[in-house]
Amino acid sequence: MSAHHKKPPFLFLITLLGAVTLLVMETGLARAAPYEDGIKAYQAKDYAKAANHFEKAAKAGNAKAQHILGFLYDNGTGVAQSDALAFKWFKAAAEQGFADSQFNLALMYDNGQGVAQSDALALQWYTAAAAQEHAEARYNIGYMYELDNAQALKWLEKAADLGQPAAMYKLAIRYQYGLDVDTDKAQAKAWMQKSASAGWRDAVQGLKGLK
Repeated sequence: MSAHHKKPPFLFLITLLGAVTLLVMETGLARAAPYEDGIKAYQAKDYAKAANHFEKAAKAGNAKAQHILGFLYDNGTGVAQSDALAFKWFKAAAEQGFADSQFNLALMYDNGQGVAQSDALALQWYTAAAAQEHAEARYNIGYMYELDNAQALKWLEKAADLGQPAAMYKLAIRYQYGLDVDTDKAQAKAWMQKSASAGWRDAVQGLKGLK
C-alpha cells in the first residue's frame, strides 16, 4: 500500500529564512542563534557546519531545525546518510506538530525506510499532516484508500482543493469517465486545466481529449 510519492525536494529554505526574525522575537536570540547560523552556513554551502548548528538548535527543541536535520540525514548532506537519524529528527519535529515532518515520517512508515513498515502509522501521520492542509499528505491518503472508492474520492478532492497536481488530474479523470461520480465534462475539463497549469504532463495530454 506504499504511495507512489517520494519526499518533495528541499524547497523550504526561503520560507524558513523568513521565519528567522519571528523566531528570534518569539523565543529569544539564544535559542534562535544556532538555527540562524545553520541557515547562513547552508546558504554558503558549508553543509557540515550547517548540520552542526542545526543539531544544536534541534536538541534545544527547535522543530524547524529538527526537520532540516532530518532532511540532511535523509540525503547525506553534510552528514553521513542515516535513515535511523532521519527518522529520529522527523519524528521529533512531527511530534511538535510540524506538518512537513509529519508527512515525511508518514512516508518513512509507508515505505519501511528506517523503521518497520506500518500502514496504520503511515495513515496516522498522513492524517496529522492533512489536518494542517498538507496537499501531498491528502493525496497519499487518497492513494492508500484506493480500494475504498468513497474515501479515495474524499481525499482526492481535499488534495485537489489545495492544488495538488496529481490529485487534480485524477479527479478530472473521474469526472471524465464517471468513476464513482456523475460524468461531468465541464468539471473534468476544469480540473484537467488546473492540473495542466500546475505542470502535470498527463493533464496536458488529457486536455486534448476534452476539447
